[in-house]
Amino acid sequence: MKKKVKKFYWQYNPYWRYTNVKNAQISLIDKFGKYVNSIISKLGIKIIRTKYHQGNNVNSFIRNNRVKNLRNQILADNLYSFCNKFNSEIDHKYLEECIIKFDEIYEKWGKNYNSKGGMGYNNSLYLYTFIKILNIDTVVESGIARGFTTFIIDNALEKNKNLICFDINLSNIEYESKNAQYYEGDIEDYEINYDSNRTLIFFDDHVSHLDRLKFIKEKKIKYVIFDDDLSIFNLHSDGWPPLPSMNIIKNHFEFFSLDKINWLSNNKKGEMDISKIDQNLLSSIKLFIDNNTKIYSIIPDLFEITGYRNSSQTSFVEFK
Repeated sequence: MKKKVKKFYWQYNPYWRYTNVKNAQISLIDKFGKYVNSIISKLGIKIIRTKYHQGNNVNSFIRNNRVKNLRNQILADNLYSFCNKFNSEIDHKYLEECIIKFDEIYEKWGKNYNSKGGMGYNNSLYLYTFIKILNIDTVVESGIARGFTTFIIDNALEKNKNLICFDINLSNIEYESKNAQYYEGDIEDYEINYDSNRTLIFFDDHVSHLDRLKFIKEKKIKYVIFDDDLSIFNLHSDGWPPLPSMNIIKNHFEFFSLDKINWLSNNKKGEMDISKIDQNLLSSIKLFIDNNTKIYSIIPDLFEITGYRNSSQTSFVEFK
């Protein structure tokens, strides 16, 4: 896997921008860290930034077995309500077994890797379980960051299945799967033939869902996960939102009649310019969503059960 240092964390989004700050460039601190790592890596040493989205999720657990057993039963009830829509043959016992196995995997990450993954416990549990219940041969991950979700996917997939990973900047990876094919660049930069009915694509790359839905439509992909699938009400919660999101296109299409949509995110002034969106593309994608979405489901808030906040708004989709 060849790694190149890129200028940006995320790709340029033509539909929106911050009007009072520079957009998504790698900071001087990170550049300095990369320079130092290029020297000390020869000694088998690497500097890792440990402050990341998950907070203390990876090191905070319930230890009392009786409490954990009850928690797992309630958690399995939630998973069953969610997963049964996609696979009616799953049973409650299997989901409890998934939870127990996932906890082992999640703790292993916390013990063996210094950086904290972008997805927290709740979201990655649903990611892991979703892969386990689907009859798929390939998982495609678009947006890798440190490699936490690659680690989760790697542990969820059977050994004879395929994992394909894309990222515009592979230099930040801490966990590198021996089973994955890695590509540095955008998923649309490479011509890969996918078995549309047996492929799951997981988008966590902060690229506009409008463009990703066009890709899905062309490739006829059946199963898709959109991380950061923000609504019109919570788009300010993400530092680099993938606008327009599927949620907004699907549920709040009327707001595309405005000239602009504005928000404030940690004092950064965000602005989505509707005039920059191809209206023919937008309308065709809206029609595609309305006519071809079999299941669209956002993971529930599990804080009362797990003690962890959802790291983002993540949607799981099955297209016809």
